Amino acid sequence: MSETASGGRQRKPRRRTGPELVAALDRGDWLLPSEVAELLGVHRDTVRRMHLSGVLRYRNRAGAGRRPARESHPADVRAEKLRQEEVHRQDPS
Repeated sequence: MSETASGGRQRKPRRRTGPELVAALDRGDWLLPSEVAELLGVHRDTVRRMHLSGVLRYRNRAGAGRRPARESHPADVRAEKLRQEEVHRQDPS
């Protein structure tokens, strides 16, 4: 954690969960892999593979230091979520 101007430690931002993630997606916010994984019900490594295979577009978050964090494009996350819902909605009979 970094120091603030007053000398105190700066807290990490609180993780968004559930309804906050859906609202962020509706606003068009770019999402972190852990957030995408939570929305899609998959592991973070699966999200990373989706980035590498081109299923999800991503950008490297500015100012993330030596190991830049990827952020997923909201339109791609929304499309993948809809695709998953469609697959699970189909009647197997």
